[in-house]
Amino acid sequence: MNLPLVTRRDKQLIVEASRENLVTTDFALYETCNSLWKLATLLKFISLEDAIDVSTTLKDLTTKNIIQLIDLLN
Repeated sequence: MNLPLVTRRDKQLIVEASRENLVTTDFALYETCNSLWKLATLLKFISLEDAIDVSTTLKDLTTKNIIQLIDLLN
């Protein structure tokens, strides 16, 4: 099975992303994690471990402000 990009690239992805000005909505992050959950638990397309790894990496990227979240409703 092919691993998701963020799982394969791990720390190198964080280094590369930190060089860019990445911005997304908080809702997009929520929906991404929801999709990962569905892919792992309902469709069994990826492992739950991979879904958690990707979600954790995304959380780390936003916590470190490598990806900045914006709230369009407020």
